[in-house]
Amino acid sequence: MWGHCWRFKSVKRIVKELQLIKALGYNWVFIVDDNFLVPVNLKERELLFNELRSNGDKFNFISQIRADVAAKHPDIIGSAANSGLRIVFLGMESGNDDVLKRMRKGTSVATSVEGIKVLHKNGILTHGGFVVGAPYESKSQLNSTFEYADQLRMAGLDSVQFSIYTPLPGTNAFSKAVKDNSLLTLDWNLYDCLHPVMRSQTKPHWLYFKSNTAAALFFLKKWISGRSTQPLGNDYSKLVRNATRFISKNLMEYLKDLLVILPLNSLKLWLIFRKAENAVSRDALEILRQKGSL
Repeated sequence: MWGHCWRFKSVKRIVKELQLIKALGYNWVFIVDDNFLVPVNLKERELLFNELRSNGDKFNFISQIRADVAAKHPDIIGSAANSGLRIVFLGMESGNDDVLKRMRKGTSVATSVEGIKVLHKNGILTHGGFVVGAPYESKSQLNSTFEYADQLRMAGLDSVQFSIYTPLPGTNAFSKAVKDNSLLTLDWNLYDCLHPVMRSQTKPHWLYFKSNTAAALFFLKKWISGRSTQPLGNDYSKLVRNATRFISKNLMEYLKDLLVILPLNSLKLWLIFRKAENAVSRDALEILRQKGSL
């Protein structure tokens, strides 16, 4: 992230660290590494998966991978699943190829669909992350992302999150938003990637409402399909069954949030942005002046 050097941990060290975690009584670990499984380290990861299998200790792990890696290398996905990979987080970002190019993702919509199918076939739970509301994203491109998420659901995607494009203070995106006079608020409580804080091609309160509604409908459809299918008894089915039970237990609360709380919060955002519109640009410019960015 902060330079051009990239140092891998050896297979021996990773296994040792996992054994230490196992000794503490944990059976799950989240490997927080954006580059855990990428084309340049596939051979090293194959050695790691072989070592984990040869140890014979049951261990479940979660990792972040790219959907195109899963699509292009199904064999190593099978090896990872056999060594304990149970859940993966995938940065899908958008359902439009032009937006993906603007984000410099280096992947395509079709490739991601195939990657989800490979992961699902190997019994790995998949969580897809999308970013909506970028200043260069049109309304039709936004809607195509929501439609794409539903397409991935039918291909096997198990969970979804829609993060709202947020120019965080200190980044070039924030400085550009200030200079373009596109910030809607300087209330840092809203800079959580869950609320719109800048102008885009979609009205902010509508963007907030649509992204939350799309997520709720995704999980509602997954809940319905989970209740209508019989678990197979494997690890994947057990995790799905647990998620289905959790949603069932909290279904009425979710419906209340969707039908009552969400519309009210959307209205509150509209009022906040309308009231603060004139003062934001002055305050934001002052922040940049104080930091010497202007």
